Amino acid sequence: MRPSILSLIFFAMLGAGCATYRQDLATMPLRTTAHIDASARAAKHIVVLPFDDQRGVEWSRESPERFIPVAHWFHGAKQTFYPEQLAILRRWQHGHQVTTAGSFATAMPSLIETTMRQMGVADRVTIGESPEAVDYVVTGRIKRTRFRTDTVPIAVALGLLGVPWGVSRYDLEYEVALYDARDRTTPIFTRTYDWSGKRTLGAYYNHEWAFGLFVMGLETTLPRVVSDLTSAIAARG
Repeated sequence: MRPSILSLIFFAMLGAGCATYRQDLATMPLRTTAHIDASARAAKHIVVLPFDDQRGVEWSRESPERFIPVAHWFHGAKQTFYPEQLAILRRWQHGHQVTTAGSFATAMPSLIETTMRQMGVADRVTIGESPEAVDYVVTGRIKRTRFRTDTVPIAVALGLLGVPWGVSRYDLEYEVALYDARDRTTPIFTRTYDWSGKRTLGAYYNHEWAFGLFVMGLETTLPRVVSDLTSAIAARG
């Protein structure tokens, strides 16, 4: 008996396997359609420094139902507080899996610089200290990145019918501060940015929920950061 075309494709896929690639958090794809008016653009040299990480020492937490007989069939919950360091920011791209990882606090300068460039804000933006003359310094603090997933394990069996079996939520909070380069002790602008979002989970949808929510939180808040920084600099003349 000659093998069918489908069986040949199946075994070819098994032989080929699936490669996973790593992408640094600082280079993750962000998009914004926001733009700063030319009259408000800052023709200044801005340096963006790494943020302080103030998310605390708790890495993750699981619900108590996990340890209670029968109860864990009906509800389970897990919280993750350092998602970028636990390989959960995954997506499929060009036939292979990509995992985004790195230090969020260290990556923030690159993410802000990318958003500034996309919005056409500054003529000169430098990441890290610059030997040249600098007008303003931007830095901040990472306060919270919390993923929480609530599931109904007994409903997973109905997932093939399209029944949702869980909900994931993501809470993001960070603070941005702007300093005059001549006085880095007192900020001239400080603001906290936060965002929350959620996704329903099922067998056929939202498989990349963690990555999608992580990106959405940044794409929502970073344009506001850039707009606020631009206004604060413009107000100083």
